[in-house]
Amino acid sequence: MKLLIAAAFVLLLFDVKTDLQNIKTEQEAKAYLAKSGLKGKILDLDEIRDSSAVALKLFKAKPGEIIETSSSGTTYYYKTLTTKESEVDRVQYIFFDNSKVAKKRIDSLRSGIVKKLDGGENFAALARQYSMDPNGKKGGDLGWYDRSGFVPGFVSAVRAHKKGDIFTVDLPKEKWYYVVRKSHDPIKRKQIKAFYVSVPTK
Repeated sequence: MKLLIAAAFVLLLFDVKTDLQNIKTEQEAKAYLAKSGLKGKILDLDEIRDSSAVALKLFKAKPGEIIETSSSGTTYYYKTLTTKESEVDRVQYIFFDNSKVAKKRIDSLRSGIVKKLDGGENFAALARQYSMDPNGKKGGDLGWYDRSGFVPGFVSAVRAHKKGDIFTVDLPKEKWYYVVRKSHDPIKRKQIKAFYVSVPTK
């Protein structure tokens, strides 16, 4: 009897692996999860943010390759569906909202802030003191961001400067004004969409 059960699990695992080889899109993955009744999930992984052992294997895997792991009587199958690579930037910023503060006052504040920074004052401390963005509480660090999600004028201003530069950015159409420090050189970031299914083996 035990041999028959073991053989059934081997057959099930083989079928799942075969099924996964034919899945190419997120829609197909979702349909398979719904139809098969197996537990699983669509994953959005970011090379900067995600560093689990499985994520690292998926980032190194060839397109369509299936990664298999086992834990506590369950076999997990992972497959990458799409891969995207982009260049990302990182800055600190102090934000002023011209819909709430007069432009003349903003210009005066920014001029004073730049002088303080040139004199060696800490950017994070000044961001906490002056920024009108909640991010100021974190020292104005924007973290790694994809250029496609930002106003082109901000992106082009950042790209025109090198690491360590302090500069101002004016976006009058949006009524947004900034003091910016380019804190890092740009880096390449890989993002993948993958999915997994889990199969009980006990």
